[in-house]
Order: sequence, then structure tokens, then C-alpha cells
Amino acid sequence: MDGKDGNPERTAKWLELLCLLRERENAVVLFSGGVDSTLLATAAFLALGDRAAALTFRSPLEDPSEAGRAFSAAERIGIRHVILESEDLEVPEIAGNRPNRCYACRKHRDRLALAWARQQGFASVVDGLTLSDLEEDRPGRKASDEDGIGHPLLEAGLGREEIREISRLLGIDGWDRPGSPCLATRFPFFTSLSEDTLRHVGRAEGGIAELGFTLVRVRFLPGLGAVVETDDPSGVAAQRERVLRILKDEGFPAAYLDLEGYARGKMGRLGATGR
Repeated sequence: MDGKDGNPERTAKWLELLCLLRERENAVVLFSGGVDSTLLATAAFLALGDRAAALTFRSPLEDPSEAGRAFSAAERIGIRHVILESEDLEVPEIAGNRPNRCYACRKHRDRLALAWARQQGFASVVDGLTLSDLEEDRPGRKASDEDGIGHPLLEAGLGREEIREISRLLGIDGWDRPGSPCLATRFPFFTSLSEDTLRHVGRAEGGIAELGFTLVRVRFLPGLGAVVETDDPSGVAAQRERVLRILKDEGFPAAYLDLEGYARGKMGRLGATGR
């Protein structure tokens, strides 16, 4: 980091990350465009140059702007970037929003990533799993370990806050952007997912975010409507009419404001895990 970091331990972890990547013949980075995978892609490009590539999946499970954001981030890094359609809703566990959807989704995407990597002559695929992720229930981690996906950030001992700070020091755009879990987490388990319902939730969240909110979740409860959860409930209440118009335009019959504000795992309290 060109001596800009006054934290020797953090600097050592960054250098260890580069060393771990240089030990690989080449690597495909599973690249969402989020903070963790962007730092990993940056490191991979610095360590491996044109022997690194970034692979992004485009899916109804993510807001459509996510793939575009990943494209822009990869362009800034300079790394080769490919976007594949993942067709996630063809997987029954995902389309039915079953409790094992995350595991099934990761297995499905790993198969696609590994097949693409082999076709392109890449020997390894790596993801943005971090030390902080070990504190949470991550079914996808079990799947990725089974599939031989590497975790360089974890191997280097990097946690979420260290990754943000290194990204800031490196001048990486979006280092402070909040995470955006897949849209399936906005629905209770066993609620059938379709491109339409996912699109409505994604557009509603985007519309409310444009009103000036950093973190927005629109939870869909069948038979009730939408529950709006943000980092600023009073701010949402102050813009009640505009928020209601956004939700009604997306077809939600009723809208509710979560007065507690955003909290991870809120759907889990209803027996329907989400983030």
C-alpha cells in the first residue's frame, strides 16, 4: 500500500494475500463487485496480471445494477472480466426458496464457474470469503469447500473492517458500500420465487434508496404486503407518501414500516432466515 498504512499487522496481511495469490498458477475470482471481492480481484490482478480473471454471475436474485457495478469495478482494476447468466431459478431449491437454497445456489454456481475455468485453462477458482464470515452461518462455505474453491482473504486472516480500510487506502471506489445479500432473503422460506416478484422487490429497494437511504430492505410477506426496513425509520416516515407510491407502483397491496430499523437476520425471527 505504498507505505500509506500505519498498521503493520494489516500491511502484513495485505502482503500475505499477494503472496498467496502469486503461489497460484492462475486464478478466477468469483466477483460480485462488492467490497470483499473487489479487493480480492485487485490483489489478484496485481499478483497475477493477465493470469487472473473475474467472473460475475447475472441472476434475478440480484438487483440488475449489481452486474453493471461489477463491470465498472473490473474495468477500473484492469482485470479480464466475464459475466455469465447463472439461471438460478432453474434450481428447485432456489425457486422454492427452501431452507437449503444457499447451499444449492453455491453448488450450482460453483459448477458453472469451475466448468468455465477449465474451458479457459484456469487451474483455480477463488472467492471473497473473509475471517468475519466465520462468525455467521454460511451454508455456501460448506459447498465451496466441497468444490475446492479457494479463500485467499480468509487464508491471509483478513476480516471485514480490515478489508474496508485497505480498500480505502488503495483508493478503491465503493470501499464503504454496504453489502447486498441476494433478494431471496427478502422472502419467507417456501415462498415461490419468480423473476417478477424478485424484480419488484429490487426496484422498490432501489427507489427507496434514491430518496437518500443508505441501507434498505423490502421484506415481502405473502398476504400482508411489504415491510420496509432501513437504517433510518424516522426518515422513511417523514417521506411516507413517496415511499408508499414506490411500493404501490411495484404492486405491493400494503406497506409497513419496521420501527426497529435494519438488523441482520430479521426474517429469521419469523422463521424465514434472511439478511
